[in-house]
Amino acid sequence: MPKPALPAAASAAPLPQLQAAGKRLATTPNRMGWLQPTPGDAPVATIRQRLREQGYVWLKGFLPPAEVQGFRAQVFGHLNAAGFVAAPLTGTARGSAGDKELANRRLMEFVRSARYEAFCMHPRLWQFMDELLEGLSYLHKRKIMRYTLPATPQVTPAHYDLVYLRGGTDRIVTAWIPIGDVPVEMGGLVYLEGSHALGVKMEAEFRALEQRVILRLLEQGPQVLSTGGGAFMNAQTREAIAAHGVSVWLKADLDLLMERVSKKQNRPLLKTPDPRATLQKLMEDRYPTYALADITVPTRDERKEVIAEEVIAALRGHFGIQAAVVADEGQA
Repeated sequence: MPKPALPAAASAAPLPQLQAAGKRLATTPNRMGWLQPTPGDAPVATIRQRLREQGYVWLKGFLPPAEVQGFRAQVFGHLNAAGFVAAPLTGTARGSAGDKELANRRLMEFVRSARYEAFCMHPRLWQFMDELLEGLSYLHKRKIMRYTLPATPQVTPAHYDLVYLRGGTDRIVTAWIPIGDVPVEMGGLVYLEGSHALGVKMEAEFRALEQRVILRLLEQGPQVLSTGGGAFMNAQTREAIAAHGVSVWLKADLDLLMERVSKKQNRPLLKTPDPRATLQKLMEDRYPTYALADITVPTRDERKEVIAEEVIAALRGHFGIQAAVVADEGQA
């Protein structure tokens, strides 16, 4: 993290002992420092330039405190059933362990509520985003909420938000809005310096490689090519598939997908407190694009041979080919 232009007393404060992914973060001057704040009322052009240079902006005094406190009371009131909160208005902890599983479920419920949606669409926020992006901005369907317990020095491991969201473009801007006091000793938000540029480069290289591989395979003649869901979200990849073949979407419902993915532990997008809710969000984001496929075949808990026959039948219908009928007349 970059060093800030802070008063001497603040900059001399000892750095906290934080952990990520089970490892303690180094606190030497060349490894950790304080984030640089930017006034919430700074000109948008200044904020845009700092975002490009630093990969982040920490806006202080951005939203009206009274409105944030009112929203905080709603959140902690909803979370109260988990046994963590003693006073919903302040978010004061009870001091007991509480029910983490229930807390995670209650938070996911709240994230899907109209109250949460309304807060994310606060006029101050969306008007700022319109100015920052120099055009109309849209609220991403993927939204999350996190909570931090006292004496928990854990921070989220380094990641690139667009990879985590797996939807949208490199024009996405993610906003983390603290609605309660989050002392640095409890993790707060840690930014890996330069990670934004690394993430953009990594994403571009991955998608470019993926496109080249798919195009090369498509040019090799008739075949069955299975792409990942993320690949079909790319417009250029969809155009290449349309130019060289026919796209088929095997459409599955939420219950069937949950049954399938729960058998494997190698899906990073689903390593969340509520994988089912996460998967549902992915479906809401991606299914409208998947529906652009030439053919849609509903799938279910059935033998693969049966589904394969249904795909073949759908392809015959797509090309106007009648199925051949073979009659076994037996021996005379």
